[in-house]
Amino acid sequence: MTDRSPATISYYLRTTSPNAPKTICVRHYFKTKDSEFVRATGVKVADEYFDQEVTQPMAAGVEKPSARHLDSIPWVWPPLVGRFAFARRIAIDRPDSLGGDLCIQGYPSCRALDHADSLGTDGLELVADYAREVVCPTPGAWPAHAAYPVYVANATARTKLLYGNGSSVFAVQEARDRMSQWRPLESKGLLSGNGHRAVKLRPQQMVMFLMEKYAGDFATQLRVRVQNGNSRYVSTPFAGRIDEPQFRVPTLDYPSLQENPAAAVDGLYYGAVPAEGDSILLPKDRSSTTQ
Repeated sequence: MTDRSPATISYYLRTTSPNAPKTICVRHYFKTKDSEFVRATGVKVADEYFDQEVTQPMAAGVEKPSARHLDSIPWVWPPLVGRFAFARRIAIDRPDSLGGDLCIQGYPSCRALDHADSLGTDGLELVADYAREVVCPTPGAWPAHAAYPVYVANATARTKLLYGNGSSVFAVQEARDRMSQWRPLESKGLLSGNGHRAVKLRPQQMVMFLMEKYAGDFATQLRVRVQNGNSRYVSTPFAGRIDEPQFRVPTLDYPSLQENPAAAVDGLYYGAVPAEGDSILLPKDRSSTTQ
């Protein structure tokens, strides 16, 4: 484990005039010997400390939401913020212009990209930055919620692909239960079969997406699990808090889990096995789905 203790962390809301939009600004100072940070940003500097800033414009009057308490596994659509070059400062509202590097032509066309000789989904790096906190907007009338950024970085010399659906990424969070078993905290929500897309990640580029922060009395370890085409990534664990009832499978997921447990674990939780799955899955099914 590397030393990831920040020298300073500050969170503030900033306005330039009474009517100006607010900006959530998270400033985090990391020791540059932190290899996990270097892998995520690709930045190596001579200074002892490096100041990375993540800014997010907020509408006037919007306050930072509190983390939610949940009593079962929710459906999630982790929003893709955008693609960024490896950089010292990231403005959430100013990602790269994707242009021809974004494919939204339906699932078959996007999957065909994976067979190109020069493209693939392997070799990427996944880093969850739970120490930061931003606001995750949600569609429709649903309230925004507290979130943290997750990075998928391409530190290789070849262009890679990141698959998703619409404006979301295929990702869920997991947590250790009291038996130290990793269990899913989230489930893949219903998706449109024609909305699949792939983003090209060129060398020295990274994609940022957001995962929700939850509240609770149970202190445990969390991690992020990403399904990217035929590749599956799991982040380094980090400390967090949840409510234990969130480990429960929701009613809408039960039919799939009972009809075809192995397929449900693979499709809904990207290989993570909920506690209810232990009594349904055969040993050979568990070995084929867990990672």
